[in-house]
Amino acid sequence: MAINARKTILFRTLTIFGSMLVFACAIIYYVYNIQFNEAEKWKKEATEYSIKKQKIEAIRGNIFDCNGSLLSTSLPIYDIIIDATAPSFAVKDTFDKYIDSLSYCFSNEFNDKSAGEYKTIFKSLRSNRNGYYFLKKRVSHQQILRVKKFPLFRIGKITGGLIIKDRSTRVKPFQSLAFRTIGFVNEEAKKFVGLEGFFNDYLSGKNGVQLTQRVSGGVYVPINNEEKEEAENGCDIISTIDINLQDVAQQSLLKVLQNNMAMRGTAILMEVETGEIKAIANLTRKTDGTYEESLNDAIRTRMQPGSTFKLVTMMSLLDNGFVTPTSKVNVEGGKAMVYGRLVEDSHSYLELNMQQAFEMSSNVAFAKQIAKYYDRNPSMHYEFLDKIGLNKNLNLQMLGAQAPIFLKPKSNKWSKSDLSAISRGYGISVTPLQILTVYNAIANNGVMVNPYFVKTIMKAGKVEKEFKTQVLNTQICKQSTVSQLKNMMEGVVKNGTAYNKENANLPYTFAGKTGTAIIQKGEDYYQGGAKVYRASWCGYFPAEKPKYSCYVVVIRPQGSMIYGAQLALPVFKDLANKIYATTTNIHKDVRETYTSFSNDLPQVSKAYKENVKIILDDIGISSHLENDSINDMETNWLKIQQKDNALSLFPVINVAKQMPDVKGMSAKDATYLLESKGLKVSINGFGRVKQQSLKAGSILNKGSKVNLILG
Repeated sequence: MAINARKTILFRTLTIFGSMLVFACAIIYYVYNIQFNEAEKWKKEATEYSIKKQKIEAIRGNIFDCNGSLLSTSLPIYDIIIDATAPSFAVKDTFDKYIDSLSYCFSNEFNDKSAGEYKTIFKSLRSNRNGYYFLKKRVSHQQILRVKKFPLFRIGKITGGLIIKDRSTRVKPFQSLAFRTIGFVNEEAKKFVGLEGFFNDYLSGKNGVQLTQRVSGGVYVPINNEEKEEAENGCDIISTIDINLQDVAQQSLLKVLQNNMAMRGTAILMEVETGEIKAIANLTRKTDGTYEESLNDAIRTRMQPGSTFKLVTMMSLLDNGFVTPTSKVNVEGGKAMVYGRLVEDSHSYLELNMQQAFEMSSNVAFAKQIAKYYDRNPSMHYEFLDKIGLNKNLNLQMLGAQAPIFLKPKSNKWSKSDLSAISRGYGISVTPLQILTVYNAIANNGVMVNPYFVKTIMKAGKVEKEFKTQVLNTQICKQSTVSQLKNMMEGVVKNGTAYNKENANLPYTFAGKTGTAIIQKGEDYYQGGAKVYRASWCGYFPAEKPKYSCYVVVIRPQGSMIYGAQLALPVFKDLANKIYATTTNIHKDVRETYTSFSNDLPQVSKAYKENVKIILDDIGISSHLENDSINDMETNWLKIQQKDNALSLFPVINVAKQMPDVKGMSAKDATYLLESKGLKVSINGFGRVKQQSLKAGSILNKGSKVNLILG
């Protein structure tokens, strides 16, 4: 039994030894194979593991206003990440030494948590060995510079446990001004708003690629190689917006909305000849009573324009030759049945001509006239709307613009009452910018131009793309119709719904049309039985030579003021006042009329020769030296007398060591002459030299004092 047991043990020992020997040989073989046979393969894989491509982020382009003010730009922001596995956290003595001061510094810098709360966070990170922890997001560059100097972090980049992740954020220096027009991009949510969204391809540029290699500490450093692709930074955009006018538009609109507790408002300012949008403000009331730009109503929100649409109706009637400004219509005391529906005016006139009907915004007059002339052929009026472009969308540099909506006679839902309604701005839904474009065309002598927001795209300081004025219609109506409509709009200001005695005191003239519409069922802010209003104004200035057109609408005011002249027109005037005060090219020429020519010549007593001749030559007055025999060195000073229509220049001889006569000289010339003779000069009074303390011709001693009295 003992022998068998010994054999068994020996067998097992040899088996184990043999297995270990085979295993050792296998290890030696694989080490040898890796070291010599597969060395290149594993070196390649190791290199590929430690090297990776990293994105070089392109710098997004800036957006500027028309004067070069920065509207939108990119700034770096940082996230603070704590590496709880770093040596400073792992070593207890080091951690305990700095934890209190580190917590205090964070609390003092960001004011969002107490020092105790920060200490709890840091201790929890250390005990749990959490690895990376996002402590703060959206930290500014200046804050990061201070954080780097905090206790614990200043020990070292790797040992301190501070990791800084940088990225860029979009900033609008003027904050809420033109917020929706400037816009934003959210690629994750697929939101492309305003200029940022429309021109995203130009602004974003093209990211580059850089090969980086991992080194000790897990840090990747760039590798210099030919595969590097440099980032191509985004283009800059020069917009048509004038931030100064934008500020006036937004602040004036905000004041009206606040004072009348209105729900919404829009103001647009456009340059008549070019179509450049100079200001565009859209404000909506929030539940807390404040206002913000939550939607670009100017281009996105269709609404029934009300009486401002009467310009289009009048244009159709005039251009088709059905009426003239003097054509009379019975308005029946301000109430009439048209196509079975009651139409009412806010005034009780019996008869008006079409000029007066437009000035006073008579609903009855417009409803009766359009029914009279288009009853048998209503399509004729709708064809006119198509002709002036109210059947299609504007070609805007902005996403989300809406096309007009209105029923046509061919529709099964259309009735003749729709013809009456559209004459007064109901039964048609258009955006504010579409209405303004029509008014702007009249101001521009019938030439309809497309509104636009961007003038130039710049790349590395050079013009990449330039946008010019786009003419949509060279003549939307007859020139005679344009002139008649201009007179009517001027009449609205002088005699009609926009009349105010203060208008006569303005240094400029303006023209336009008021609008007061009742919000209908199915529209935003409709309120059951109670009437809810939309007040508007559309016009231009100066009336005689239009430079700017403007549309303002105030939606659902809550108070006694509901009319366009009360709510919308003041915003227009604020903009006009600002432009007039800061722009000289819209001022009337100032000319003075002289009944006779003055022969008066400049009165000069004594002065320095060269100065006198330069001034007289510049103003074109003849002058000559009376004594040509005098040497130039002796004629630095002159006495001037008028002779006929010229000035005679007489040399003044200044004898060395004698006190000159400086009476009549300017203080500057007298001081220069006397100090050149070594005298000390004191002056009293203002004007020219009237008296001198030393008598002319007296002998001078160098350093003597002389007092001059001016008067």
